[in-house]
Amino acid sequence: MTFNKNMIIKWVIIAIILYLIFMLFSYVFVNYVLFYAVIFFVCVLIIKYFVYHFNNNEIEVLENYQSFEDNTI
Repeated sequence: MTFNKNMIIKWVIIAIILYLIFMLFSYVFVNYVLFYAVIFFVCVLIIKYFVYHFNNNEIEVLENYQSFEDNTI
C-alpha cells in the first residue's frame, strides 16, 4: 500500500476544516443559544413555582388558619 502525499494533505486539510466548523458552531450554539435557553427555562420554572404557590389552596398555613377558624366558631 503506497501513501500518496497529496491525498494525505487533502484529508488532513478536510479534517482541520471540519474540526474548525464544528468548534465554531458548538461555541456559538452552546455559549449563546443554550445559555439563553437555560435562563429562559429557569425563569419559567420560577414563575410556575410562584403561580402554584400563590394559587394553591392546599398550603399548610391556609389549612391551619381555616381549621383554626372552624374550631373557634
